[in-house]
Amino acid sequence: HQCKLLHNRGLLLRIHLVRQRPNQQSCFVNHDYGNKKIGKPIGIDLKEKKLTLPLIFTLKNSSKSKKRWLINCIKNHSNNKKVIQEVIEYVKETGGIEYTLSKLKEFQSDALKDISKFPENQYRESFICLVNYVIDREY
Repeated sequence: HQCKLLHNRGLLLRIHLVRQRPNQQSCFVNHDYGNKKIGKPIGIDLKEKKLTLPLIFTLKNSSKSKKRWLINCIKNHSNNKKVIQEVIEYVKETGGIEYTLSKLKEFQSDALKDISKFPENQYRESFICLVNYVIDREY
């Protein structure tokens, strides 16, 4: 019964999205847009041509010329460290990081609210620990 509720409420999706952690140590944000050692190379998703939430936000909120520039950078210059660094700086400047951190905090809050509806037991505590772990861990 609890598994069905978890699935129906979208809690597992929220937990998955929260895995990216809404703090400045966020692996989701730092692995492409940060400068701390987090266990994987900076900019790896950009180099692999993956669209992350900060990049999607930036594309959505950019002029046509900047969108063309971003798409060209990702499609054709993803192995150029200087170009990737320029993309990272632009994503930071346009608020992509702040937007992502805000959305992750929202997902975390929603997940914890859904979890609070379960009876107090070891399973509920495990879900709370899971959400908090993926938020607080270093990497």
